[in-house]
Parts: sequence; C-alpha cells; structure tokens
Amino acid sequence: MKKKIYFTICIILALIILPLIYLFNEPKFTSEYWLQNKIDKIRYEPIKFCKLGLKRIKYRINNNNEINFEIEINDLGFLIIKRNGWYENSKDVKTYYLNFNPSKFAELEKQFKMQFPHSHTENIDDHFSGKYFELQFSDINEINNNIEVAYYNIEPDENFIDFKNEIIELTKETLNNSH
Repeated sequence: MKKKIYFTICIILALIILPLIYLFNEPKFTSEYWLQNKIDKIRYEPIKFCKLGLKRIKYRINNNNEINFEIEINDLGFLIIKRNGWYENSKDVKTYYLNFNPSKFAELEKQFKMQFPHSHTENIDDHFSGKYFELQFSDINEINNNIEVAYYNIEPDENFIDFKNEIIELTKETLNNSH
C-alpha cells in the first residue's frame, strides 16, 4: 500500500514539475527575447549612413531560430542591430543603425580584452540547430589579434553572460534614447 501511495505521489509531482521545467526553459524568460521584441517593434527610419570604424565588438545569438539577432558597436559610436542575420542566405534580414556615446566603447574594449584574452570555442555540436552565442572583438589594424568567444549548445560562462548583458543594456538604453 505504501509503495502505491509513493508511486502516485511521484507521478503527481512529475506531472507538476515537468511542465514548470518546460515553461521556464522557454526563451521568453531571457533578456534577449525581450530585446528582440523591442527591436521588432522599431518604427523609425534608421540612419542611412554608418561609418564602420576600425574597432568593433559584436554579440550574436541564435536560439533555435526563436531568437536571432546580432548587436555590433564600433569605436565611432555606431550601434548596428541586425535581425535574422545568422544565416548568410536569410531573406528576412533587417538592419538598424543607431548612435551611442563612443566613450562607452573604450570601456567595453578594455573589459573585453581583460575578460577574454584569447579566442575559444566550446561546443556540443551533435545535432542540427540549437543555442549559439558569440562575442567578437576585431581591430582592422591588428587582424591577428581578433578575438572570438563562442558557445554552441552549451550555456556560456559567467564572464560571457556578464559582458553580453552589458551590450544588451547599452542597446536598450540606445533604443530608449533614440525616440
């Protein structure tokens, strides 16, 4: 009788816990999801001309195609948002150009180089699609010193998460100030 009660309780708990696990693993609980929603609601004309700059920092994400964007900031104070650009042959790419305070770039460049002195990739690329996260730093004058940190189907480490969150916050602030 005790085994039957124990078994019934286990099944009930599983039926309660499994949907909660599924629900809280959804992308809508990430800051990227909400930023992407904000990007998709942009209703203004983007800048027609953008200087590329010599240095840039880029954050890219593709989470099972539910979240798909990249944010690039450069040393001249341009913030470039690209939606649906993960795949080169994508037909639904949208690009937005915004201005931000270029002094913030110098801070982020220094922080990036301290946190990520070398390129590295961690992956479990054992299936099609998945979660892809990338941070890149590039300098046209120092092509051999460009750094890329990438995580494929693995949750990024704390340094990566902190840095990408700073880029997301800068993007949110820039979007809020551009209206």
